[in-house]
Amino acid sequence: MIEDIVREIQQILSANKCQVEGISVDMPFADLGLTSITFIQLLIAIENKYGFEFQDSDLILNNYHWVRDFVDVIYKNIKGETNEN
Repeated sequence: MIEDIVREIQQILSANKCQVEGISVDMPFADLGLTSITFIQLLIAIENKYGFEFQDSDLILNNYHWVRDFVDVIYKNIKGETNEN
């Protein structure tokens, strides 16, 4: 499942003209080179693909230090393991 999420991120970024190759969970999130606009495009595409909405606290680009951090949030949302109040 984790590999599928990483692959989906790669495809979304490629579709949005981001030139990032070989994404891995162990790379710094900043290395994706996302602008605030491409980050929002990524969030929307992930929400549409997996059928959930990110929590407000997950919408802050600087909260993600590693790709793994972002993938973990996606995985928890897919599995329904969020901390919604």
